[in-house]
Amino acid sequence: LSAGSHRLEVSLEPADALPQDDHFYAVLEHADPKALLVAPDPRADDVSYFAAAIGSLAAPTLSVEERAADAIDTSALTGFSLMVVADTGALSDVQAKRIKEYVAGGGSVLATLGTRVSIEPGALLEGWRISEPQQSVAAVGEIATTHPVLRDAGDWHSVRFFRHRAVQ
Repeated sequence: LSAGSHRLEVSLEPADALPQDDHFYAVLEHADPKALLVAPDPRADDVSYFAAAIGSLAAPTLSVEERAADAIDTSALTGFSLMVVADTGALSDVQAKRIKEYVAGGGSVLATLGTRVSIEPGALLEGWRISEPQQSVAAVGEIATTHPVLRDAGDWHSVRFFRHRAVQ
């Protein structure tokens, strides 16, 4: 659907014994999808990289709103198609709870560990085990290209990581 309001009618045919529930009407408001980018410092390099990556998507085209982690304490998280958390270690328990509520309500989150994550993963990743950083070269092994973000992933197998952590 294009952006704007759309009227929708659904009806049962043939009619059944209860004609009063054979027709349903709804109005859908379709707006341009937005992504929320949450980071400890909205001016940091990782925020620029994430914003550029999200903005480069051809389908869906997303507008990016950047917020500091402490700004999600009271602001509404509805209306965003997805959320990217640049450093889960920067989140307080209250912020992690808000993000968990967003996910429980149907929202999607991409979260990276970032530099502030220690062995204790914090409230957002409660129950996860995170190893100490490893200083060996690692490469991308498998890519799930069924997700829209990775649909046109290109040659990810040439990407190398020089520092990584095992996460369970």
